[in-house]
Amino acid sequence: MFKLQATVVLALVALALETRGALFPVKPVRSTWYTLDGKNRDIDLRWRDTHEEPRAAALGKVKVQLLFDDYVVTDLTPKIDGSAHEATVRVPHDVALASGSKYYLRFVPLHKEWHAVYTADFTIVNTTTPDVSPEAIASARSQAMRSTATTPALTSFRPSTTLTTATTPSAAQDALGTAVNAARAARMGGSSIRSKITFVIWPLLIGVALAI
Repeated sequence: MFKLQATVVLALVALALETRGALFPVKPVRSTWYTLDGKNRDIDLRWRDTHEEPRAAALGKVKVQLLFDDYVVTDLTPKIDGSAHEATVRVPHDVALASGSKYYLRFVPLHKEWHAVYTADFTIVNTTTPDVSPEAIASARSQAMRSTATTPALTSFRPSTTLTTATTPSAAQDALGTAVNAARAARMGGSSIRSKITFVIWPLLIGVALAI
C-alpha cells in the first residue's frame, strides 16, 4: 500500500516539474504599459531563470508572440536568446494595433519538448490610432497605477515612452507568474492539456493518493 502511494505521488510530482517553464518573465507585468507610434514599435522584455531544469540557456532561440485576449496578433522580431535575460523585440509596422489592456506575450521555445510561457496582461497605447484621445491615455495610465497599488511587491515609474517595473522578483511574483501561466495554458490549445492536468487534476490526485 505504501509503495503504491509513493509511486503515485512521485509520478505526479514528475508530471508537475515537466510542465514548469524554464524562464520567468519580469517585464512586462500587469502594471506595464507601452506607448507605440508610427516609429517606435519596440517592446522591452526581461526574464530570469527559474532554477528548474531545463535552464533558460538550454532553450536556445525563443519565438515571442503578441496576443490579445485569446488571439495571436503577430510574431515579434527578432527571436530571442533564452540565456540573455533581456531583449528588445519589435512589432512589425504592417500590424495595426488598437489601444488596449488585454495584451500579453507568449514565449515559444523552438525545441518542441519545452513548453510555452505566458506573461501577465499589459497595456498598449497606440498614439497613431485615430480613436486614442487624451482621456483614453489618462485612463490607461490610471488603470496601470491602480494595478500597481494593489501589488505591493512592485514599484513603478513613468519614463518617456514606457511604464516599467524596477524590482527583484519575489515569491509573490512567482506565485502570480505560476497562476498566469496556468490560466493561459488552460485556455490555449495544444500543450494546454498537460497544464490542465497539473494545475487542476494534480491536487485532487494527490489527495486521493494520500488517502490510499
